[in-house]
Amino acid sequence: MVKIFGNVFNRKPKPGGSDEEARNLSASYTEHTWEIDIIKEQYASSGINIQHPSQSYGLSTSEAKELLEKNGPNALPKAKEITNFELLGRQFLNVLWGLLLVAAILSLIAFIQGTSVKPIDLSGLWVAIIITVMIFGFCFVAFYQERKAIKAVSGFKNLLPEVSWVIRDGKEMSVSASELVVGDIIRIKNGTRVPADARILQCSQLKLETSAITGEAEPIEHIKEAVPENVNIFEAKNVGFNGSLCVDGEAYAVVIRTGANTIIGQIASLTTNQDEKPSRLQAQIKKFVKLLGLPACTLGLIIFIIGGFVHKWH
Repeated sequence: MVKIFGNVFNRKPKPGGSDEEARNLSASYTEHTWEIDIIKEQYASSGINIQHPSQSYGLSTSEAKELLEKNGPNALPKAKEITNFELLGRQFLNVLWGLLLVAAILSLIAFIQGTSVKPIDLSGLWVAIIITVMIFGFCFVAFYQERKAIKAVSGFKNLLPEVSWVIRDGKEMSVSASELVVGDIIRIKNGTRVPADARILQCSQLKLETSAITGEAEPIEHIKEAVPENVNIFEAKNVGFNGSLCVDGEAYAVVIRTGANTIIGQIASLTTNQDEKPSRLQAQIKKFVKLLGLPACTLGLIIFIIGGFVHKWH
């Protein structure tokens, strides 16, 4: 479903700047390089018990409520809503297609005018048909690709759990995943999904399936130990990403990012919130149309006028 984004974060070098994209997404993360005692210091209000994280006090209910009101719910940005009709219509808003459509109409007109002459020349009709089929073919292919991408982004919500186990006020309780805040201590159990990006404090044979995020085909065994500063977050294996599925073991972790600030949230934002920019091919086509469009129209008008005079004189 969202596998189309996975290769962006594959740890092996990829052509086309995928490594750069991965670095940009992980640039704000430093928690994977922190030792547990530094984490405890930085998240002092979480009441982390270094020796036994399961016995941590966690955030108080009032603190969690205040942070939730301040930073908003742990939810992903919504995909732009657009109907299939609007999306299809947008594919035809292209100057090149407009010029080709004019050419098809003129070819059809030439064919109709030529039907009074025997034998009938079908070349104009075939040109009109071929151009029209080509325009609709390209537009439907573009529509299919865009629609698939929109569905993939909409499918991100299926990766997120509805509830999560969290420690608050010294008690482990079940809360809505949308109510999680940074600093919450969560429990990750076999068969559940990680509800937010969380730095692991303690784990036992923890394996997370992260194919939708990193592109890794096999579940990854995670650790609690800190890593060197030159290791990015995708290679650290001590952070559970939002939406990852726990296939084995369990862990306690502290939430470090929620909602749109998580890795998967940033991926969704790349598609749902970014300004639409033309591709290099689209830019070159636009330049080509500007370069040849005016001379072609001018030449066509001149030939039309000359043809009219010639026809009148005969």
